[in-house]
Parts: sequence; C-alpha cells; structure tokens
Amino acid sequence: MKKTVFFMVIGLILSGCALQRDVYMLEERIATLEQNNRRLQEHSKRLEAQRREIESKLMSVSRRDIMQLRENYARIAADLDRIDQETRLVQGRLEEVEFVLRKKLGKAETDFQARSKRLEDIQLQLARLEKRVARLEQYLSIESGKPGKPAGKPAAVSAPPTPESLYRAAKKDLDEGRMASARKGFQALIKAFPKSEKADNAQFWIAESYYREKWYEKAILEYQEVIDKYPKGNKVPAAMLKQAMAFLKLKDKANARLVLSRLVEKFPGSNEAKIAKQKLKSL
Repeated sequence: MKKTVFFMVIGLILSGCALQRDVYMLEERIATLEQNNRRLQEHSKRLEAQRREIESKLMSVSRRDIMQLRENYARIAADLDRIDQETRLVQGRLEEVEFVLRKKLGKAETDFQARSKRLEDIQLQLARLEKRVARLEQYLSIESGKPGKPAGKPAAVSAPPTPESLYRAAKKDLDEGRMASARKGFQALIKAFPKSEKADNAQFWIAESYYREKWYEKAILEYQEVIDKYPKGNKVPAAMLKQAMAFLKLKDKANARLVLSRLVEKFPGSNEAKIAKQKLKSL
C-alpha cells in the first residue's frame, strides 16, 4: 500500500514537471507570435503610408494633364506612321529609278556595241578601199609614165608623243567637228598616259563628243566614266551636270533630278551646283 502511494506521488510530480514544460513552450510560442504580429502591423502601416503617398501624387495629376499626354502620344504615333509611310514611298521610288536607269544604261550599252561593230565594219571597208585606190594610183602612174613617189627616201623621225601634244591634237579635232578623230586621239592619250593630269579631261571630252552628236545614251555612260575613274578630278562636277542634261534630252526628268541633287550635295560651292539648283527649281 505504501509502495502504491509512493509511486502515485512520483507520477504526479513527474506529470506536473511535464505540464510545466508545455506551459513554458506555449508561452514562448505566444511571445514569438506576438512579436511577429507587431512586425506585421508595422510593415502594414508603412505600406499604408506609401499607398496614401501614391494616391496623393495621383490626385495631384489633373485630368487635363492626362488628356494632354494622351493627345501628345497619339500625335507622335501618327507622325511616326506618316514618316514610316513616306520612307517606304521614297524607298520604292528610289528602287524604281534605279531599275529604270539600269534598263536604259543596258539598252544604251547594247546600242553602243551595235554601232561600234558597224563602225569597225565601215573602217575595215575603208581600209580595203584605200588599198585598192593606192594600187590603182600606182598602176595609173606606171601606165602614164609619171614618176611615182621616191622609194628610197627615208622618213622623217618624229618626236615621241606627249600627253600635251596628244591632247592638243585631239582637242583641235573636237573643236573643228571631227568627233570620231577627236575620240580616237583622246583614247590614245588615256591608253598611253593613264596617270596624266590630262586623262580626266580627255575622258570628259570623249563624253562631250557623243553629247554634241546627240548620242545621249552613250554620253551618259562616258560621263559616268569620268565620275567613277577620276573622282578627285576637276571635271567631276561638269560631268555630273552634263549627265543630267543628257537625261533631260531623253525626257528622263527623274534621273536628271537625282543627278542634279547629288551634284548640289557633293559640290555645293561649285558653279555647276549653282546651275543645278536653278535646274531643280524648274523641274
């Protein structure tokens, strides 16, 4: 009996100790929860203050300001759409002009090759006729008893050609209207002295000879040779101006306007640019 009571007392003591530990743990959890709750409340207060500040800023923006911003945005969007449309139109026009120019230049090149072939045939026939005439003259001279040309006389030794001498001779032919002979002389200068200071001038006068013969397609190609081969030469502005004039002769205002605009852009201070500006106003 005494043992039973003893064990009961021991059990109550042990259970009391366990219950006390649970109470302590529960109190610690409650304290932790309360601390977290205080933190959450403080954070909530800060968020509420921020919300009130944002609402205050939003209230300060008037409805009129918002409408003005929307109108400005709409206007900018419309301007961007218009610029994009105009850019596409300009790009399309440039592609069209490039296509037409390539087509016309290709046709001009074909015509030039055909005419060059015809000219070569004529020159060959002339050479044959000259040989026949020479033989006939020799035959007639023998038959009539007239003395022929002295056979044993040595030919005079001429000085070697220079760029200046070739240029002067070809320019003289050009000024006197012998276009084919002038072109031949200028081409000989360019071939013999490609680095000469006269080379770009010679190429320009080749183009000019075709222009004077009203062969405007070929003149356009030859003026382009001046622009491409001698970009630093003093004949580039004149070549661009005459190229535009050749396009106008062919009733091609679009390409003429394009070349004149480039001339004004690249050589704004030149006399040719002044003429180009006047031409652009009339187109």
